[in-house]
Amino acid sequence: DTSFDQTLQLLTGSTLQLPKFTPPMTATDKTYTVRVEVQDFMGLKSSAQMTIYKKATPAPSISFHPPTTNIFRSDAVNVKALTTFSKCPVATSNMRFSWSLVSGPANSTIPASVLNTGLSSIYIPEWTLKAGSTYKLACTVTSATDPAMST
Repeated sequence: DTSFDQTLQLLTGSTLQLPKFTPPMTATDKTYTVRVEVQDFMGLKSSAQMTIYKKATPAPSISFHPPTTNIFRSDAVNVKALTTFSKCPVATSNMRFSWSLVSGPANSTIPASVLNTGLSSIYIPEWTLKAGSTYKLACTVTSATDPAMST
């Protein structure tokens, strides 16, 4: 990236700190190598380098609300997947949510109509879950515009 390289060449001082006006590293899925060379008053030189790998799109973090819950069979429950995005300038809309039942009692299922909504929350109607049982759900979040962004 020429503009990023030009900005680095303008930096001086003993600490490498990128100013706010630094152009973004525009290429993605790329390794950048930043090399710094110093020279003292006697002309002696030394150098160091670091590498930065810029991923195409950082995947969001996901948590559940409520993380756990106790209910009666006669209760309905609404489970929501909360997504937290990095501070990188990435699209945060057009996310697809894919729910699945990881574990539950034998011969028990949650209907596909409940799990396959594509939404960030699912509503499990009353009388769906077996009494005295524990269920574990999973949710995968994928960007509709960048399928590589998944968590």
